[in-house]
Amino acid sequence: MDIKSIKTKSILVDIILILVGAILIVLNQFIAGMFVQILGGVFVMMGIIGVIVFFIMKQKTIGDTFMMAGCVASALVGLFFLFKPDVVVSAFNYIFGSIMIVAGLVVMITSLGNSRHVGKGWWVTALFGMAATVMGCIVLFAEIGDNVICILTGIALILCGVAAIIETIRISKAAQKVAKQSFTPPPGDRVGPV
Repeated sequence: MDIKSIKTKSILVDIILILVGAILIVLNQFIAGMFVQILGGVFVMMGIIGVIVFFIMKQKTIGDTFMMAGCVASALVGLFFLFKPDVVVSAFNYIFGSIMIVAGLVVMITSLGNSRHVGKGWWVTALFGMAATVMGCIVLFAEIGDNVICILTGIALILCGVAAIIETIRISKAAQKVAKQSFTPPPGDRVGPV
């Protein structure tokens, strides 16, 4: 599978993450067991797609390994959401806070891991990940209402999704640049005297 198709699949997963975040913000008053199950299904799907993309990739960085670990965690959390929605509803702050912290840490570690490949500007996505982690800590430890938890979780998921899209685009550009630099024409295409 080529870089372009991996990039497309990765961006699709990130768009789903952003949409889930937007839904959490908009429907913060109406979160119930059924929505938690839908969210669980989305997390499982994102986790499976992420793991498949990881195993299809030919070259893997430390950031990709952390991303795959995050995808496995996403799938496991999704399964829990699917089968125990009542527990999720009664423990929103612990579950969503943990998700936000893990998602933020994955974004930060991926940004740092890819910094030498993408050059300057890596700190922007790392900052998004740090913001998501801080919001996760607020949700986890502060006593706030379920609707505020949903809004903060939505914002964190959107930040992580946007950061992941930026990182995917930057990595694919860096990979294309390296591919162009390392290309040497075959002997039959040389111009001039032999």
